[in-house]
Amino acid sequence: MSEIKPFNAQEEFIDPEAKSKRYYGYISGVGAGKTFAGILRTIHNMTEWNVGEMGAIIAPTRQMIVNVIIPEMRDLGLFDEGWEYKSAYSDQPGIHTDAGSRALILSADNRQTIERLRGLNLAWVWIDEKTAVPKRAQEIAMQRLRTGDYRNLYVTTTPKGKDDTYEFFVGNVETTQRNLEYGTVYEAEDRMAVVGVPTDANPHTPQDYKDAMAKDLPEEIRQQEVEGKFV
Repeated sequence: MSEIKPFNAQEEFIDPEAKSKRYYGYISGVGAGKTFAGILRTIHNMTEWNVGEMGAIIAPTRQMIVNVIIPEMRDLGLFDEGWEYKSAYSDQPGIHTDAGSRALILSADNRQTIERLRGLNLAWVWIDEKTAVPKRAQEIAMQRLRTGDYRNLYVTTTPKGKDDTYEFFVGNVETTQRNLEYGTVYEAEDRMAVVGVPTDANPHTPQDYKDAMAKDLPEEIRQQEVEGKFV
């Protein structure tokens, strides 16, 4: 497996030692390591926290999972370490480990797929690009966290205004705040989010990409897409 080196904001989101919250959020600009952070929490769930249990990865479309998340897992060497990806046409589709852990792959562009969550018992759920996923998907997923040793739901996204993601982690709960080198941690009794992680924070993103993202954007769009802020 490739060497994994999360930076500070990602480490706060992964929180591998504490496991103190039920809900986690990583809200950042584009290119600031959202997918990588989500994969790292998924690795912990499938190999340490909830071995042998079933979880789910939800994305706006199935193509986002197949074309973005699965290739990044391959780049990390996970499928050389006993993991296996089975397509939607197999008897048990999803991602499997040799220890019996399983991750279902669900797309939010199909209402029937989201409603199918009702019949599942899950240990963990990852919602990627949450602002493009219906609020209903998270509501149902939260109700299905019934198995495993550490039941947890986590979202990764670039913000899109002060929407339901903002309300869930920041606006509608009493939080404490803690500033990081990049971003701010908002923490409540059962949830925590790292908010405002800018594109610049990711040491693995090419500098010319960062420079291009910072140019010629309206201020409000720049704050949202580059700085990862709720505006």
